[in-house]
Amino acid sequence: MKLTELINTEYKKAEAIETQNILQNKNVTNNLEKITTLFEKMISKKYGKSIGEDMYKKIAKWMKKEFIEEGNLENKNLKKSTLEDNTLINSTFDFITPEDITAFSLKLADYQDSKNFEDAGYFISVLINNHFKATQYKSEYKIITEHLEKTINGIGIYNCANIVVYGNVGDDFCIKMKNGTSTLYGNCKDYACIEMKNGTVNIFGNANQYLGAGMLNGKIRVEGTAGYSCAYSLFNGTIEIKENARNDACYNMYGGTVRLEGNDSLFADRIHGGKIYVNSSIYFNKPFITKREAIKKRKKENEMESLKEIAEEKNRYYSYAVYVDG
Repeated sequence: MKLTELINTEYKKAEAIETQNILQNKNVTNNLEKITTLFEKMISKKYGKSIGEDMYKKIAKWMKKEFIEEGNLENKNLKKSTLEDNTLINSTFDFITPEDITAFSLKLADYQDSKNFEDAGYFISVLINNHFKATQYKSEYKIITEHLEKTINGIGIYNCANIVVYGNVGDDFCIKMKNGTSTLYGNCKDYACIEMKNGTVNIFGNANQYLGAGMLNGKIRVEGTAGYSCAYSLFNGTIEIKENARNDACYNMYGGTVRLEGNDSLFADRIHGGKIYVNSSIYFNKPFITKREAIKKRKKENEMESLKEIAEEKNRYYSYAVYVDG
């Protein structure tokens, strides 16, 4: 089965099974109204533009502030707590269920012309992460984006649950992911899985530039191609790509394993450590090297190159001097 056929088949399956009765559930309807009201308020306000982790924290902080202002915190003394553990405590929602998330993702088509619409993925991630309970580790949060004309950023940031996305996504898919499994039946834009800490990501489509940059652990599997600077500054973990990676793949790679099944990938000149396989054959194999060691090594190489250039310049000068004297 071709990749596009697989993606379409999975989407149709999800649409038929997961969404046909979801909006008829009274509990889902009640929560959906609260979620959309909060989202409308968020996208209509100026909470400041940013990217990646900073955007997620701004939205989480904004949501927390809204709950405090409306008196929805169970304990107002908690408002001084930091966002480092991504904790958001409120009583507006009794519980955010996987069905609530799916219903909200279907509702997103109504907001595509709104400013800040592209931040909806961060909003969804805040909802999932901050209402997540240990008893739900076996549940899947299904997010539908196939019906959207525009992509949304930040789905899966800090994820430790199991999420499945049907359709394309924008930037920052699963960045700094902590655990769980994330499956994408579609393509993703830039910076997917950067600084990923653990877990498994399956992308049944193509990934754009900087896939897995700064990855610390975990596993990424891409069924299509990867863009510019895949595995940039990779420290550990495994990245598998069914087809090829474009320019400067594995640039500044320090460790970990990269496997490519295509034969036309374009690798960077500067690769420090780790293992790279091309079509099951070893392409590069060196022990893990720390960033400090790599910088020290590069500095020494630069010094050697400078000395070599000086020596070559002297040789050219002496050759010219002898020729003139002669």
